[in-house]
Amino acid sequence: MKYTKHILKFGALLTAFSMLLSGCALKEPSDDVLKKTEFASDDDKADVTLVLADLNSYDTIVGMIDLKFKEEVEERSGGKIRIDIQPNGVLGSETDVLDTMIGGGGTIDMAMEYRFYKGFIGIINIVFTISVLFMTIRLFADANIFFRIIMILLSILFPVIQPAAIYGKCVKQLEMLPKDLELVFNDSGVPVICEGKKEKIPWKNISNAIKQKNMIIIFSGEKHGYMISDRELGEKKEEFFKFICRKINKYGNTDK
Repeated sequence: MKYTKHILKFGALLTAFSMLLSGCALKEPSDDVLKKTEFASDDDKADVTLVLADLNSYDTIVGMIDLKFKEEVEERSGGKIRIDIQPNGVLGSETDVLDTMIGGGGTIDMAMEYRFYKGFIGIINIVFTISVLFMTIRLFADANIFFRIIMILLSILFPVIQPAAIYGKCVKQLEMLPKDLELVFNDSGVPVICEGKKEKIPWKNISNAIKQKNMIIIFSGEKHGYMISDRELGEKKEEFFKFICRKINKYGNTDK
């Protein structure tokens, strides 16, 4: 009877774990949804386009919330409001995004600053791991080999397996980034050289530039741009930003 009671407790723990992984019944976005989101036309008939910055990718719980929010807003507004989601931290870190919004840069309207190890989900992960460790200590000696393996896997899920999976995903994303990207800023525009291909962006297509604490973001459109870190700019950061401002002021506004 005592052993059965422990098994029921462990089963309840597994049930809670499955509910946690279900992401509150949010469905993983389909390829069609992602394609529509990532390649939304600039010619949409929306009266207002709001940029939503997020540090997470679409396949996370928070990313799915972003997509659901976008779907609801666009549906209920009859297409008059379009949500332009910028995932994976493409608009900068949490501090950069907040600085841009507070400073009135005008390029970011909303931000989702909710991450797995910060906030409610992080607390759930900690509580779950502590509970599993406690149950493992209590039941490990009397459990068979199958339950021992399950308990060990659950014990290292959030402290070891999940961070390793995130690291692997980051490595994969880095491999997909273009190699040997070279930007040249001169009087006639911005020549871009990438993997042997060359393209020149005229200054009239540079819509904005924002100076952040650790980088300068240069926008070549509503959804495209380049982030140049302080590591690349060095002591010439101020001089470079002033140069960019002089070149694009005649075509649009520049926000610091």
